[in-house]
Amino acid sequence: MKRKIYVEFKHGMRIRLEGARIYREKEEVLIGNGASYSIGETLLISVPKFNLIVFKGEQDYILKSPKLWRKPAPVKVSIH
Repeated sequence: MKRKIYVEFKHGMRIRLEGARIYREKEEVLIGNGASYSIGETLLISVPKFNLIVFKGEQDYILKSPKLWRKPAPVKVSIH
């Protein structure tokens, strides 16, 4: 399903992606004895010729790729 996605950085820059596809993958941590708990999910947002990898944690989203700065950047993501 193709969707419209807005990615907004803390300093105000906003990226609009139309016709994007989303792949979600759960991130889990193994504790031991087969027990695990979920820490969040990784979203691969794909449009032709451009991909974003965003980690959705407990409180907010973090842009993992492309790295625009030396470390992952916190962003706001809205999916329509």
